Amino acid sequence: KMSEKEKNTYEKLVEDIINKKKNKEVGNHNMIPISYTRYLEYFEGFCPGDYIGVLGNTGSGKSRLVRSWMYDMVDFAMDTGYKLKVLYFSLEDPKMPVAKKIMSHYLYKRHNISLSSKALNSQKSPLDDKYLSVIEKDKGFWYQFYNIVHVINVDSSPDQIQARVLSAKTKYPDHHIVVIIDNQSNITQDSGDVSE
Repeated sequence: KMSEKEKNTYEKLVEDIINKKKNKEVGNHNMIPISYTRYLEYFEGFCPGDYIGVLGNTGSGKSRLVRSWMYDMVDFAMDTGYKLKVLYFSLEDPKMPVAKKIMSHYLYKRHNISLSSKALNSQKSPLDDKYLSVIEKDKGFWYQFYNIVHVINVDSSPDQIQARVLSAKTKYPDHHIVVIIDNQSNITQDSGDVSE
């Protein structure tokens, strides 16, 4: 015989299944799909509540893979109106270099312009005005992008990260909040932590 607690769990489970079914039937989304078709058999996309770790040696492309997933998420949100906020904790690299890598990606994707972040920094020669013009004309896209993606590199302890996430959940309760930490080895101790 089922206890009241077990019945309550069952009722909530069925209610959740029905709600997600109805949501999908009216054309809404219950997850963010990925564009890597070869992996769909194993991993279809990102659902609220998922925890995903990307492991590998230094320089093996972990950050690049995670950014490519982030691009998929943002493109999906912009195309469909899916309510998304991405908190990108860039603990390994400063904010501007990360932002320039992101810009380099979208210059190629949106305009077929291949410019590295070094070119955006005018390291070898000054950035050509024609490219600067494209960047400036894309202002609306970038405002929309940074309304979804928040690159953060000032908060690096567990308490600081948690405070940012809880604040976003409070501010955007109907959004899918995605938290990216790049990378875990750069998380610092909270002030109250004692080293062993």
